[in-house]
Amino acid sequence: MLLLASCANPVAPTGGPKDETPPEITRTSPPAQSTNFTGNEIILYFSEYVSLKDISQQLIISPPVKEAPAFKTKGKSLVAEFKDPWRSETTYNIFFGNAIVDITESNPIPGYKFTFSTGNVLDSMIIAGKLINAFNLTPVKAAYVMLYDTIYDSIPYKQIPYYITRTNDQGEFELTNLRNLPYKMFALTDINANYLYDMPTEEISFIDTLITPWEQTKKAGTLKVGSGTDTKADTTAVEENVVVTNFGNDSIVITDTINLASGQETAMPVPDSIKVLEQKGKYIQLLHFKEVDSIQSLIRVPLLRENVLAFHFKYPAKDPKFRQLDEGYMDAPVLLRNRFNDTITMWLPGYTADSIRLEVSERGSVLDTIEMSVKPREKTVKKNEMVKKPTLALTSNIVMSRLKPGTPLRVTFADPLLSHQMEKMILKHDSLIVTNASFAFNDSIKKQLVVEFPWKEGLAYSLTIPDSTFTGIMGFSNDSITLTFMGTKEEESANLALAIDIPQSTPYIIQLLDSKDKLIEQATIKEDKTINFRYIAPGKYRIKAIDDRNGNGYWDTGKYLAGRYPERVLYYPVELELRTNWTLEEQWQIPEPGN
Repeated sequence: MLLLASCANPVAPTGGPKDETPPEITRTSPPAQSTNFTGNEIILYFSEYVSLKDISQQLIISPPVKEAPAFKTKGKSLVAEFKDPWRSETTYNIFFGNAIVDITESNPIPGYKFTFSTGNVLDSMIIAGKLINAFNLTPVKAAYVMLYDTIYDSIPYKQIPYYITRTNDQGEFELTNLRNLPYKMFALTDINANYLYDMPTEEISFIDTLITPWEQTKKAGTLKVGSGTDTKADTTAVEENVVVTNFGNDSIVITDTINLASGQETAMPVPDSIKVLEQKGKYIQLLHFKEVDSIQSLIRVPLLRENVLAFHFKYPAKDPKFRQLDEGYMDAPVLLRNRFNDTITMWLPGYTADSIRLEVSERGSVLDTIEMSVKPREKTVKKNEMVKKPTLALTSNIVMSRLKPGTPLRVTFADPLLSHQMEKMILKHDSLIVTNASFAFNDSIKKQLVVEFPWKEGLAYSLTIPDSTFTGIMGFSNDSITLTFMGTKEEESANLALAIDIPQSTPYIIQLLDSKDKLIEQATIKEDKTINFRYIAPGKYRIKAIDDRNGNGYWDTGKYLAGRYPERVLYYPVELELRTNWTLEEQWQIPEPGN
């Protein structure tokens, strides 16, 4: 008989049914929920061999430690060695997430948490809630929710939090085993994982009051934060910005002082101007947003075609200046802003050089100096291939050969116009020439032509534009083209009559969105009104309302240091299905801010 000996080495067994059972924790050292812990090593013992998966992404220690612990597996145990000293009289939570897995099939122990205290008692208070995107109200996952026991405005920029947790896939969070003290509360999408709000692309949520935890009870309602009507949050008027709904007999108490348990003290002084929010059994809803960086910059300058550039700015450009650093070009360039003022198109008619040097500035501050080619690369022409003559391209707002009655026909040219002969155009209804239509440009550089006429449902129209009717500033003229369309019929489309009651006289932007959240139409109202969305393609839609507090016509994000929350966003509670040849009537009473 031949005997073979070797050292024991755990390997995954082969054969048999797939193992889907996660490891079990048989014991820990120290025991879970121990008090007066002073050691620097924690050992977890398991029913089988384990390993760690993505521990650096999964691990959260609250309160945080400066240096991450060192982990090692030893037999069927996991050893965590800590180098930082513990805080005194503090309850710690170590969240492993799903990082502990067995070595056979990587079955995780879901959401494992180890708790202990360095003092005589385990703190047992809780703060729970949900983090949602302020613009579209969708859950924000994998963001940090943080509590601080120090009060000053710059704290999220300079100091790591006292307690921390992370949102799950549904945006929900729980901060457990807390001291019964008031805290400043933030949420952060921490891109560089340093627990600090120090990057312009990071998103943040905040509460402009101190918040105290509560005893762990069944969730009873929603504490909505950041839904006030004031542009700047007011810490002395918390009722306008922090509101509780559907809590039965529970209530929120706003006080100027901190109510502590008997004999408990806090090292955190609270000025009288700071409000303390106390709640029992509540659920906090935080609005997450990205601030607008006030520093303007020039992002990119693509060459659209020969002698046509597009300047893309980080933010709307209020007073941009362009200074040519080359000599020889005496003509003034033609500029056109887009509707958001963050992109400016520049035409350089008659510019003959291959490249250009420009200094771009705004309000006296130089943003960039660019040098770039204004001539595209020449394409290789195959033998006997005809070279197509450049023409002035044009587009229209005709969609699938249809134009909604009440909507003007818009013809947009690739370049601003140098000259035109509009008398050459022919507009027909069937075979009859229309003579009472209105033709006019809606901009000073004559880039868009608007044709006004009371189009009728189901009737056919055509607009013939002969060759060279329009000539652009780059010297190109249009080819002959005929635009044909029919007035959209109600029987092939859907209508929505939406009666809206608004709570105050500030403007509300009402948007009709399709199933992919694409904006179809919008209207702005300042009073109770019925909005008629007509000639809509059948399908499923949602209605979105934006409380446009500053009346600028679009949604504005928040600003933490200014104490300003994002503008309030609401969705009609049900998805609407619009059907062919049908008018759907709906009524929406928009609630008061905070409800």
